[in-house]
Amino acid sequence: MKFVFTLSFMLLLLSCKESDNTKNKQVLSGSCTCEERQDTDTVFFATKVQVQEVNGQKLIHYNCAAIAVGTASVSDEGGAEHCENLYELECVSNKKGSLALSDSFSYFTEETMVMKMSSAGARDLFFETLKRKQTEYFEFTVVNRELKAISKLKM
Repeated sequence: MKFVFTLSFMLLLLSCKESDNTKNKQVLSGSCTCEERQDTDTVFFATKVQVQEVNGQKLIHYNCAAIAVGTASVSDEGGAEHCENLYELECVSNKKGSLALSDSFSYFTEETMVMKMSSAGARDLFFETLKRKQTEYFEFTVVNRELKAISKLKM
């Protein structure tokens, strides 16, 4: 009986490890479903974001990311419940994309909400975030082939 239990447990561990390895290979692979996105009116996720200024126009260079989104009900210390998005990275494209950044783009993050920043202050915070060169993930909203809104994901 111990042998059957041990064998079952080992098979379970190996199958979980294999599943995890498959997922890691997918995250690191060059093909990603987000590559099918066009620069028309859409919303998508991106990482490895860089800004370049060309002839007075700011361009955003990025790698798109496929991210699964879920929602959870969370209670704070006071017992109040609220919904919170949960994100799971599925893959990141190796292919670079570029978009024109609107002069009046909006930037959203928890910091901007808590600090009640002005639109200009929020835009400055976005550029400061990129200067830190940390791996961040963003949700991009594109309207008329211009990047109009950026939300920093809490991952």
